[in-house]
Amino acid sequence: MSRVNRPHILCQTGIRGLAALSVVPSHLGLKYMFPESGATIAGFFPSGIAVNFFFVLSGFILCYVYMHDGRFSGSWNKFYRARFARIYPLYLCLILVGYLANLLAGT
Repeated sequence: MSRVNRPHILCQTGIRGLAALSVVPSHLGLKYMFPESGATIAGFFPSGIAVNFFFVLSGFILCYVYMHDGRFSGSWNKFYRARFARIYPLYLCLILVGYLANLLAGT
């Protein structure tokens, strides 16, 4: 896979992290800190906006890393294999953890 050598944009990683952290409390069923604004207990973004913002920013980062002059710089096959190898193991691990937690809870 051919990645374009560009400088790392640290502030985007931080903002993406805040967006991800803003979603976690709503998944855990925690009450809002500021109900009138919809801001989560983490206090950064309303969780619905945070999810959308996270995905848009993630798409931008992928394009920033893998595109050059408006064109994809690499093999689609390698790109999708690398994405699969990065995402799928964690996905399977979390499914297993959820399954085991469900067994231990007796439901």
